[in-house]
Amino acid sequence: MASTQPNSSPTVLVVVVVCAGGLVLLFLFAFALYSFFQKRNERTQETDIIHIDEHKKGKETITPGPFGQQAVVISVEDDVHVDEARKSEKHAKSSLAEANHHNSNSQ
Repeated sequence: MASTQPNSSPTVLVVVVVCAGGLVLLFLFAFALYSFFQKRNERTQETDIIHIDEHKKGKETITPGPFGQQAVVISVEDDVHVDEARKSEKHAKSSLAEANHHNSNSQ
């Protein structure tokens, strides 16, 4: 009878799968390092700007009450406006700034 099994052994298959998995992990590690250094060189500073404008208006009214007594009515109007803004500044390390720093250290 003729055998239908291939001539390759299962160890060859295991070695190929392990090498391919190692290459994938190595690629992911290299990509993570690249991303980390990109984030490190470019920093963003966000600032919240809040402007609060508050006005109070008071009004006093004296009115004659029942039985001839005077009643004092005080009304206060409170007007508050809040403006919010977000300011984002990117700070990237430039090669010009690094060159100037290097030149000042060498002198």
